[in-house]
Amino acid sequence: VGGVNNADGYYYDYNELGEFDVYSIERKPLNITMTGSGTSDNPYIINSYEELKQASYNQSLNYKLNTNIDLTGENPIILGNYEKPFTGVFDGNGYEISNLTLIGVNYVGLFGYNKGTIKGLKINNINVTGYEYVGLLTGYNAGNVSSVKANGNANGYSQIGLVAGRNNGGTIEALASGNVVGTYRFVGGLVGYLNGGSLTGAYVSGSVTGASNYSYKIGYILSGSSKTVALDTIKVNGTATTSTYLNNSTGKTYSASDLLTNFPYEEVGFNFTITDP
Repeated sequence: VGGVNNADGYYYDYNELGEFDVYSIERKPLNITMTGSGTSDNPYIINSYEELKQASYNQSLNYKLNTNIDLTGENPIILGNYEKPFTGVFDGNGYEISNLTLIGVNYVGLFGYNKGTIKGLKINNINVTGYEYVGLLTGYNAGNVSSVKANGNANGYSQIGLVAGRNNGGTIEALASGNVVGTYRFVGGLVGYLNGGSLTGAYVSGSVTGASNYSYKIGYILSGSSKTVALDTIKVNGTATTSTYLNNSTGKTYSASDLLTNFPYEEVGFNFTITDP
């Protein structure tokens, strides 16, 4: 903040006690260890927790995972917030980020506020708790999400979902499992509030609990389009509800054995053809 890593700015990081602190670049220079240059042709390569943290130093560049990252025992990370959304490209490259617990207020998720592109990423055992705009992958999505698999638990007050708390004109293609609890409204298995854009997804296990505007896949649809499927035994406020429609907030329900075949996913638009080795 206030500089370009030339000793005239500052940044935030965790200190030795695990507390969030502010550091002068002059006194404690940023040490960027990622290889690459952050361009589309030569993205920054992330190989560790420390390098995942470094992705926050410029959230408009291109990043690519090169390994699975287990965050057990590490300090939490959120990329992007309301003041400075993530606007770059994060390519999970088929790898997994796992075992992360996030507690915040608004815009809580691995990507708190996304206006960029997130693709090819698996997140596992991600547990998020906040007030509004809460999701495992992103609290608030206004960008593009594709080929994402998310597992964990999301808890909050309003606009809560496993993939995104709110989708605002963005596109989402994702598979999710886990539990969603909202103490007020707009609570959905995949997305809490859909305002424009599109959602393609599958909710394969878990439960949804809310006070109003809650459903299997989408808590509330203001506008936009959706094609979703779900396991037919998933309970919403304690009751399992079946549906034959792909395009409503409940989506089409399938048995566990059917969800082990390709057909339900192909029906909503997932592509199982390998086009890029």
